[in-house]
Amino acid sequence: MKKHFIWLCFALIFGQNTATDFAEILAIAKHNNPQILAANAKIAASEEQMKIAGVLPDPQISAGYFIEPIQTRTGPQEFRLGLMQKLPWFGKPPLQKKIAALQHNIAVLQSRKMELSLESAMLKTIFDIQFFEETAQILDENLMLISQMEQVVQTMYSTGKSHHSDIVRIAIERENLQNQIRKTTDEKAVKWADFEILVGEKITNLPTNLPGFSEFESFENNPDFQMAELEKSIAEIQIKLAKLGFFPDVAVGADWIFTDGDDNPLVAKIGLNLPIHFRKNSAKKQQSEQILVMKMQNQLAIFDQLQSQKNRLENDVSNAEIDRNLLKNTLIPLAEEHLSVSEQGFLAGEISFSDYLDAQWRIFDLQLKFAKSERDLKKATAQFQELMGFFNKAIHDLNRGLQKTGENK
Repeated sequence: MKKHFIWLCFALIFGQNTATDFAEILAIAKHNNPQILAANAKIAASEEQMKIAGVLPDPQISAGYFIEPIQTRTGPQEFRLGLMQKLPWFGKPPLQKKIAALQHNIAVLQSRKMELSLESAMLKTIFDIQFFEETAQILDENLMLISQMEQVVQTMYSTGKSHHSDIVRIAIERENLQNQIRKTTDEKAVKWADFEILVGEKITNLPTNLPGFSEFESFENNPDFQMAELEKSIAEIQIKLAKLGFFPDVAVGADWIFTDGDDNPLVAKIGLNLPIHFRKNSAKKQQSEQILVMKMQNQLAIFDQLQSQKNRLENDVSNAEIDRNLLKNTLIPLAEEHLSVSEQGFLAGEISFSDYLDAQWRIFDLQLKFAKSERDLKKATAQFQELMGFFNKAIHDLNRGLQKTGENK
């Protein structure tokens, strides 16, 4: 029992990650994310493929035994040992190396896309948690105010200066606030669980030092846009390979003939594969050309899709900024002024308690809308940064792990 208690204490102390810096937590999340780990394995596999591409085929060795020996000057021929090496037509191996390098770059960009998606999801979840924390604070402050007002109303009711409907109204508002606090607390717990799932570990505190955002108009850092360009380049190289299919590959080798005598003749030989099926080779060439057309059209479609998303997100960011500024600079100050006037009128007996409560409730509603507008602005901006392909003010090194065309490790 004592041993189990010690292990329980150990789990409670060391079972949660105490990292607070966002970059550090993001690194932990990348290390734990199954999709990113799978993508990194694909990168490693593509690196090995780069070593294979363009390498000559394995040489072929052959051996034979003469069932009926042939008599020669040096004696009967009994055994034959041959070696043959196939040599692809000039230009094929370099093109194969280029394709392998481009496919490696695509694998790197696929991993990069997953990292951007993870970073965006983490940031948006953080913004949701912050929103629920701020909402809970606003609700708590208003619940405290409602409780104070309830005492005032009960005192006024006992002296005949208020109506029973005021007591009922404020009780309704109190119950409503308590219910909203409960729901907000539950929503925050769900979002916190989502964040820990994204990180892959238990987290004690929300991260600090969140990445800054910058404006960027081009899609040159967007992984989908970059991958479409690379796929088009691969299709162009495939056309060149298809054209080389009309030329024969060469095979060179030699045979050693073993006889009973001391002289074993050596025979040099050369072979060619004959690409006489022109219809097949022509079909391959036309197929490669159609694939290039498909990749070019796909690139245009991706650009249009990205531009549409950019326009929508720019509109979301603009609307959220307008709402936030309107609430902060106009609506909330006016509501506060209205509340001050209503409070004076209520104390002077010029307006009803219900009107005064409506003025208070209006500020509460605007405060919640302001918190929501800030959350929406941050989330839309994070999604916009993901679309543009970077988050930090200093652009991420998008060429990390990329290979120059034709390089072979």
